[in-house]
Amino acid sequence: MGLKKGQTNNPNGRPKGAQSEEKKELRKLIKSLAEKNFDEFQKRMDMIDKPELYCRVYIDMIKFVLPSLQSVMFDDVTDKKKSIEDKLSELSKEAGKE
Repeated sequence: MGLKKGQTNNPNGRPKGAQSEEKKELRKLIKSLAEKNFDEFQKRMDMIDKPELYCRVYIDMIKFVLPSLQSVMFDDVTDKKKSIEDKLSELSKEAGKE
């Protein structure tokens, strides 16, 4: 008697960023392939006469070896109505209170 579809024994699920065992093993295999055949790979890459194709192949291969990075959004929450002089004046007043 198994679990119903969508049901899990781990209510929290897989931690964010965690990889499945299959994905980890695939990355290991590709990394090993790239390392063992580096000289041959480099020779074949050198034979590519189109820079855009060379870059695409290189970028596609490296995705399997290096972890991908996530972009981060930054919201500027500073008060844009105040001038730097106003802000400095406030800081000096606050420093005088201490």
